[in-house]
Amino acid sequence: MKRAFSEAILRWENTPPGLRLPALAAEAARNAEGLIPAQWLQRWMHLLLFHSAYASDESWVSATEDGRRALDIVARTSVSGRRKAFRNKGLPYAETQSTFTLDLLQWMMTLPDLRLSFAGQGASAAPLSSLLSLSLPPFERHLTETCTGTTALFHALGVQTADRLSFLLQQAARIPCDPSTRDHLFSALQVFCTVRSGLPRFSLLHNRLSFGPHSFTGDIIRRFDHQALLDTPLPRPLRLSAMQRQELCTCIRLSLALLQRETDPATWMDPRSLRLIGLERGIAIALYGLTPERHLPLESYIGYTLLRNGYPVAYGGAWVFGRRALFGINIFPAYRGGESGYILCQLLRTFRQSFGITWFEVEPYQYGLGNPEGIASGAFWFYYRYGFRPADPTLAKLAGREHRKISSGKGYRSSASVLKRFTQSNLVLSEEGKAPPSVSDITETLTAMVASRCAGDRSRAEGEALKAFALPAGYTCSSRNSLQEAAVLQLAHRPGAKARRCLVHMATTRESDPYTYQRWLSQYLRMWEQRQRP
Repeated sequence: MKRAFSEAILRWENTPPGLRLPALAAEAARNAEGLIPAQWLQRWMHLLLFHSAYASDESWVSATEDGRRALDIVARTSVSGRRKAFRNKGLPYAETQSTFTLDLLQWMMTLPDLRLSFAGQGASAAPLSSLLSLSLPPFERHLTETCTGTTALFHALGVQTADRLSFLLQQAARIPCDPSTRDHLFSALQVFCTVRSGLPRFSLLHNRLSFGPHSFTGDIIRRFDHQALLDTPLPRPLRLSAMQRQELCTCIRLSLALLQRETDPATWMDPRSLRLIGLERGIAIALYGLTPERHLPLESYIGYTLLRNGYPVAYGGAWVFGRRALFGINIFPAYRGGESGYILCQLLRTFRQSFGITWFEVEPYQYGLGNPEGIASGAFWFYYRYGFRPADPTLAKLAGREHRKISSGKGYRSSASVLKRFTQSNLVLSEEGKAPPSVSDITETLTAMVASRCAGDRSRAEGEALKAFALPAGYTCSSRNSLQEAAVLQLAHRPGAKARRCLVHMATTRESDPYTYQRWLSQYLRMWEQRQRP
């Protein structure tokens, strides 16, 4: 039966788009009686996901639905007796075991279909007593000194095995400190958690949106006019109901958790910043920023999830600062080999027009630094094809010479050593000759101001800045941090009336609307640049 199933997988892989898939795979799965190896089921699931996202007609959709139901049947049988073998495969009924942040665990505990349990701590974890000594009531804190080991502490506190995870989450929430400190304390425990579900919903196969754009693909797009695509105006974001926003948020977070991953914007998403933009060929891009207490100084960390026909296909984010952004992209494993270039350009188009970005940078890890797969695949040339060039002028000239050799048609390929040289510089996609201001450009002037005007006294500088910065009547700012950022900029740069108006709008939109905040920041930075010119 294993042979029949493997042959069925090969049939799936070789079936041309547009034809109804054979029933052999489904029949083999139904009759396998739990004998199918986990890697084969995962491979079949990836095929189903790919063909669902890139379905070419209704018959293809019907065939993938048949395959989905068949895979559910065999997964339920297979997983029940071999949980460890199927762990972290993202399959229906399989468990996921990993470490997660405190906030994500608290959120997953609220999902009715999931069962979470404590699975132990990592080898280099801090002792449990380090957290409990800060959270337990005074009359129990002596136990953190007298009990050695996690099990002994749980036993002394009367915490049952099934309640250990919820107990830890409750104790972490009791610690009187800021969120970042609490995150650090909980992370140091290296708490491993097992997530199970009695329903197939908690799986990559079923984690999809029930709404949004849908399209039959036809042929996979390999060649297209990427500049024309970047210039195509974006449609307005889709109007979402409260239930749709909740469904989208759940889909985004589970797409990462099922692969034992997290990103800051997905975990600490500010619902007010969530947008879903419907694009061509069944693509929708969700953008979302961080909650105010997680904001970075001045810049906005904006996460994204790209969906195709409702399935999460890619994720990543951009650190947006005025007209420039540091950008990263990750394609989920099931969808590699699809329209990666088209996906990249749709993301660039969305960020470019949503924030007015004219300068994108990509860090070397994306194309090979500490990433052998990036070197082996020649990922550098993937970015080069769509206009990215090394920021270092010497490497840019080398890339030009290499590209001419490749384009000569003589079968030339860049060596691994050359590709590794390219990782000595960021890649840049630019519409400007000169780089726009960076965060460090601004913060360096602030540090110099503190040293020169306030003798290095940070508290004095902040106090003087806040005293001098008054919001006009009718403007409100709910965060001292947002007000303080604008106030310190005013103290350091002594802006004119127009620039000060930008600072006022920055302070009042920083918390709730990263899109508007970045537009005002861009205007302010243009004025700041003009003042820096000799």
